[in-house]
Amino acid sequence: MTSQEPLPPAIEAAYRILAEHGPLSAADLKAALRSQGFAKSIESLSQLPDRFPQRFDLTADGLLSVASAAPAVTGAESADTHHDTDWYRPTKLRRAAADRIAVLDIETTGLDSAADFVCELALVGLDGTPLANIMVQLPAGVARPNESFGAEFPSTTRCDYSRHTWPRSTW
Repeated sequence: MTSQEPLPPAIEAAYRILAEHGPLSAADLKAALRSQGFAKSIESLSQLPDRFPQRFDLTADGLLSVASAAPAVTGAESADTHHDTDWYRPTKLRRAAADRIAVLDIETTGLDSAADFVCELALVGLDGTPLANIMVQLPAGVARPNESFGAEFPSTTRCDYSRHTWPRSTW
């Protein structure tokens, strides 16, 4: 998108607010947009410099600003003023497709790494679809902490963890 193309209404309002009020945090910009009838999440506002780099920028303090109004920052200035107040940082990396991302859940019999064991592994897609659920064989005499959990995953597979390989189709 070039700097001459029109922006969506909520994004145009965000640009106007930043031009009038100067750099703002994503939370402050969200509140200002809400007062004008727009509902945008902090996450989507934090991504404005990536989505519209000709229009938006991040200051050294992590505030959103109009791109032309952002002062140039040298490496020495950014090192001195770096605060981890905003979790989002712009990146040039290509984003992974959501269907290629999964969450690995590791269930244990407790929190003591010397005495407790991994008892279950589950792989769940971002849409909530269970991709794999493995019940790990525990040593004799070790009780499984939550037997009812397997009922949520009808395709539960009981196997010896050391011999299991993940099917490549679920990656």
